[in-house]
Amino acid sequence: CVWCDSPDAQAVRPGEFRVEREPGTGDFEALPNPVDVRGMVRIIDGLKTPDLHSISLTGGEPLSQVDFLEALCPDLDDAVYLETNGTLPEAAGRVAGFVDYASVDIKDETATPYSGWEDVVEREFRTIEVLKDAGAEVFAKVVVTDNTEPGNIAGFARRLSELGVPLAIQPVTGDDGTVKVSQKRLFLLSEAAAQYLSAEDLTISLQTHKFQGLL
Repeated sequence: CVWCDSPDAQAVRPGEFRVEREPGTGDFEALPNPVDVRGMVRIIDGLKTPDLHSISLTGGEPLSQVDFLEALCPDLDDAVYLETNGTLPEAAGRVAGFVDYASVDIKDETATPYSGWEDVVEREFRTIEVLKDAGAEVFAKVVVTDNTEPGNIAGFARRLSELGVPLAIQPVTGDDGTVKVSQKRLFLLSEAAAQYLSAEDLTISLQTHKFQGLL
């Protein structure tokens, strides 16, 4: 997409990665990259707190490193929460049995800087089906802009309603935490989705880490 999945971002191969020394402090140390499965499990265990909900696999795109995830997930003692752009359904299938919760992106037309947008959406819906069929609790997320058409959102909502999958509408947010979508547009998009999804299966989601200055 135009925000995260650019070729330049995917080409980065850092020699180090950051790990918080103590949860919630923002105090990080640099460790050599890559790390093996045993090392990653030790890091995760050292950061667990009593209020832990799940281990979040996020990115970038976590499924682009599916070999590592396939080796890691069986060694995790907690629930697994996969956050994916949804474009790799075959990779999703390899780890679906380990996933308890999943957030799968649906790319709106305004978020895709190339042709073939419809094909991307089809792969995303296939990923949703793969994860749901494996028993994961799945919801879809669509990032919207002021140019997002209500008809697109209604179409996504119709298909999600047939699968029994909720939708989170997320307005694009600037680096300063400012929401870049007008209130009027958000209302229009939410109402479009509500033609097919109940209020219980529809939400507006904000990037709270940007508001809080986290990571």
